[in-house]
Amino acid sequence: MPELLEEFLPRLPELQMTQNRLQRLVKTACKRQRGLMLLMEDVHNEHNLAAISRSCDAFGVQQVAFTLENPDHFNPSRIPQVTARGAAKWLDYRIFTDGTTNALQTLHSEGWHLLATSLHPGARPLHTVDFTQYEKLVLMVGNEHAGLSPAALEHADQSIYIPMQGFTQSFNVSVAAALCLYEITRQRNASPVDFRISLEDARSLVEDFLQR
Repeated sequence: MPELLEEFLPRLPELQMTQNRLQRLVKTACKRQRGLMLLMEDVHNEHNLAAISRSCDAFGVQQVAFTLENPDHFNPSRIPQVTARGAAKWLDYRIFTDGTTNALQTLHSEGWHLLATSLHPGARPLHTVDFTQYEKLVLMVGNEHAGLSPAALEHADQSIYIPMQGFTQSFNVSVAAALCLYEITRQRNASPVDFRISLEDARSLVEDFLQR
């Protein structure tokens, strides 16, 4: 990070920001994770959209995707209202409006490993999966009421669940997303493999941050 900060310091007068502000932008960019994306399918509640986006920012997940499977559950026009403010505005978004199947086929073709959150038989407890074996990992969370669609589960490479000890079967989608991202990030941080984005990508991201 120090060398990247030094590159941008001469531009402080034209950027019209304090050195502390610039340092924070550079530090955040350098801590973003590579090869990790969160995908929301038909998540429609604005509070959940915002909370999940905040968790992505907090855990260094730059890439967030939305897919539309059921128009009755999800209105994509809500997305700009949420993503234009707060921590969410610092993330990059992909919006797939041609159905979950097409979206996941596209991600598969790009080399992403698709990880579904599900209570269906065959799903593994969150903490038993080694997430560091995947260079490109998509965590998929579903609609608040219906969960992930059959199409999403069919195209998933793997399913996980969060073990519970009470009467409740599942967490709110935003809480579940945060817990899963925490475990994935914890494993990546403990790994000898460096899962941070490259210096070149961090430089480009800082330039992008400066325009937001």
